[in-house]
Amino acid sequence: MVGQHKVEVTDCYRISAPRPERLPDLPDGKRVYSYVPCRDAAVIIRGEELVVNGKQYGVLIPGDVVTVDHGTVLVNERAPAVVNDKPQAAP
Repeated sequence: MVGQHKVEVTDCYRISAPRPERLPDLPDGKRVYSYVPCRDAAVIIRGEELVVNGKQYGVLIPGDVVTVDHGTVLVNERAPAVVNDKPQAAP
């Protein structure tokens, strides 16, 4: 679980992946999480905003399932629209 979301990264070929990390909260108090199980998948959840590999995918709702498979991002088994594909700075 990353915050309130199940995050699955299917293209990491590691025996064990690091656990999600809780980062400092945003100034408005929203929680920030980082999950980087392998070098090809960096998942950031800021508040409920989803960022994968620097691309913004919009806002999640509690309980959404995020899947990252070889660069393809799915939320609840559907491809979300990319909101911003310009690389975002790390939190």
